[in-house]
Amino acid sequence: MIKLLLKVSNFIKMLKGENEMAIINYYTMQIVDFGWITIDDVPLRYREKVRQMVELATAGLKETGNEVG
Repeated sequence: MIKLLLKVSNFIKMLKGENEMAIINYYTMQIVDFGWITIDDVPLRYREKVRQMVELATAGLKETGNEVG
């Protein structure tokens, strides 16, 4: 019974991690692809990860001279 509870607990933790990554990707897409929001509109919990993702996404654009937006 305890093994089953541990497996369920690990499964729930895994789902939470996947959900968090989806949220980070969503906010990054809103900034990079659409320009609908700014980094200040992102909740503090996700802001640093979103900032890192935006920097990675725009790194190639800066080198080629293209602008975001």
